[in-house]
Amino acid sequence: MQRTGASSPKLVPADVLANLNSGQDETVNLSETLAMDFSALWMAVIGGECDGLAAGGVTGRMAAAGSAMGERWAEFRDHQSDTVRGGLVTLG
Repeated sequence: MQRTGASSPKLVPADVLANLNSGQDETVNLSETLAMDFSALWMAVIGGECDGLAAGGVTGRMAAAGSAMGERWAEFRDHQSDTVRGGLVTLG
């Protein structure tokens, strides 16, 4: 069954948010993206801290994540999380 997504970041169910924050699922709408904890996602995926995730909005966070991937970008190009794959766009 396909999720339709919450109408507000505050309404994203805890189980969905946990899957998004761990990189196990794709977002289905902007509310889910805004609800995500980017620091938790990158800690789970990259395995370390990522500077710049607290500021700059979604685009700034994606750029910081792309920089953190660095030379390891190929590991993430087919990642199941669209947010992780989106970080790669900032490298080009």
